[in-house]
Amino acid sequence: MRTSLHLTFTVLALVPLAVAGQNLFTNASFENYTTCPTALGQVANCYDWSIVVESSDYYNCGYTNPSFFPISGGAYDGTGFMGFASYGNANGAAEAIGQNLGSSWQAGFPRILSFAAKMTTGGGYASVCGGLAVYGFPGQLPASVTGEHPSSLPGAQLLMVSETISSTDWDTFSAVVVPTENVGSIVFTNEYTVNCGQYFFLDGVSLTVEGGITGIGSHSSQATLTPGAMEGTWTLTEPHGAMNWLVVDGMGKVVASGNASSTSALIDLSGHAKGVYVLNWFDGQQVLGTRRVIR
Repeated sequence: MRTSLHLTFTVLALVPLAVAGQNLFTNASFENYTTCPTALGQVANCYDWSIVVESSDYYNCGYTNPSFFPISGGAYDGTGFMGFASYGNANGAAEAIGQNLGSSWQAGFPRILSFAAKMTTGGGYASVCGGLAVYGFPGQLPASVTGEHPSSLPGAQLLMVSETISSTDWDTFSAVVVPTENVGSIVFTNEYTVNCGQYFFLDGVSLTVEGGITGIGSHSSQATLTPGAMEGTWTLTEPHGAMNWLVVDGMGKVVASGNASSTSALIDLSGHAKGVYVLNWFDGQQVLGTRRVIR
């Protein structure tokens, strides 16, 4: 198993930290159910989860369906997990599951979003198409539909896309996500791709606040970023004190990271291609600031 770091769209920064604190998802490892699943499409058997795009699948009590979606091993955590596929058609339709949050996730407030995922080992949906996408909706989950991609549903806000999933073993993905609009419900699905069919298994979802990033700081206006003597280097000065920092490129890939025990840090991108990058810095409690850097 490996841990993957990726940043995209409304994700402000990715941090290689353990996810701690209260998980805002309930039944996050899909362990609790009304009755054991005995066929595909029985997401309704799993407490607190719903189908958003037909027909996602629930696995527990030893049930799998290797004729359609063969799997290597079992669940990531416990015995329950979910599965869904992109259909491989021209409009990018993909199955999806979701959950209503107990309270609205306010715009501009960072939280750590994590999950484990892997793909099927064979069958008709074993192409490598992309990553796993997470969408937010402003209120309750939309009514379930067929033959759509969640991105086409009213109010959809892309929160996170993992890097491409090609492993049949569990990988974990984690990001600090800052929504641009309030989020009342969250949906997991395949990244939007056309004419490509891929089946994912999902487990161990987490949305946390405590023990990680708890707010966007007000210190960024006091910080300075000064070009260094060598081209492609800068000195970041942050009066707040000790900090961690990372730089991502236009595709959301983390290209550099580090930490500083004092109020300044040397940012070195001299070994990277010219282009536009985003620098984020943070301490153990909050995001301190973000700057665009042109190399």
